[in-house]
Amino acid sequence: MLKAGQDIVIQIAKEPLGKKGARITSHVALPGRFLVYMPTIDHIGVSRKIPAADNRSRLRRLVGEARGAYPEASSFEPRPAALPTKKFAPTSNSSARLGTKSRSAANSASHPRFSIAI
Repeated sequence: MLKAGQDIVIQIAKEPLGKKGARITSHVALPGRFLVYMPTIDHIGVSRKIPAADNRSRLRRLVGEARGAYPEASSFEPRPAALPTKKFAPTSNSSARLGTKSRSAANSASHPRFSIAI
């Protein structure tokens, strides 16, 4: 439940259309070429577009091994482009770096504020 004066981080999930306003979510997702980084969720998922069970379990294992360098409540979801990947290098994930920059910008700013770190 939100309280008056409480600060939250949101992402626009859908643009406004006609008289309807924008759809927003507190589940921030930062897509990269190989991974989708979700800094507010604690989960390891795999894209539904990867049908083979052996590939899904291999990618889930690789992400689990590389996940140790990130905050505990972080989530990664490998995308189909990651199929040929043998190892994920946590420091080379630009989506995670962007998430870290955005989180620190949100924590240090006076609110309300629109913030995007690129």
